Amino acid sequence: FRSLRFKGVGFSYENRGTGDFALNAVSFTLHGSKVYGMVGDNGTGKSTIAKLILRVLKPQEGNIYFLGRALPLFKRGEIVKSVCYVGQFPEQHITLSTVEQYRTRARKMGNTLSEQMLGRLFPEEKSYPVSQLTPLQMKLVLLLSSIHADTRLVILDEPTWGVDRRGEIELLEVFFHILRKVKSLSLLIISHDIGYIERLNAEVLLVEHGSVSWFPRTDSYTDSSCGVST
Repeated sequence: FRSLRFKGVGFSYENRGTGDFALNAVSFTLHGSKVYGMVGDNGTGKSTIAKLILRVLKPQEGNIYFLGRALPLFKRGEIVKSVCYVGQFPEQHITLSTVEQYRTRARKMGNTLSEQMLGRLFPEEKSYPVSQLTPLQMKLVLLLSSIHADTRLVILDEPTWGVDRRGEIELLEVFFHILRKVKSLSLLIISHDIGYIERLNAEVLLVEHGSVSWFPRTDSYTDSSCGVST
């Protein structure tokens, strides 16, 4: 099924210079249970597309649909529950002091999935102060504390930034564990690391010159280290 659809979306920033970009009649569709990569040079509009999805920005032309409904019809709480976003700099979005506090919050909210996944990577025997976490661990805390059984779209902005090779492999394992646990989930990775996206065997969207072009991948991906097929 269609999880997200851009139909003729246009957007530009006010007072932009002649070298700045504008999104011109952008159209694409993401489907459930698939992995997508979004690539492009700096300033081409990748993060702007993410902000449009999160309703931080509003399209000036065209429409955005999510789960078959026009995006403006969703209440803020519905967006928070259905869309999980982890930015390039996780420290800017950390609000609690320890992983245990995130686990406790998930338990109080009845988010069993989040509680279980946090426990899988951060055993309860330790509190894990956020100030002592690596960039990778911060990203995982934000991702796993935001994931919900009702999540239908996960957006990861430059997830491999500040992460070493071993951490990249750990991210792969977490991604596919999430895909096993959450049905009909779309995973959108915004990245300059085309090699990492290729390892995911994702369908690729190229953002350039105000438009989005497809480089579809139709074959299934099997990761031997994770034992997962998508």
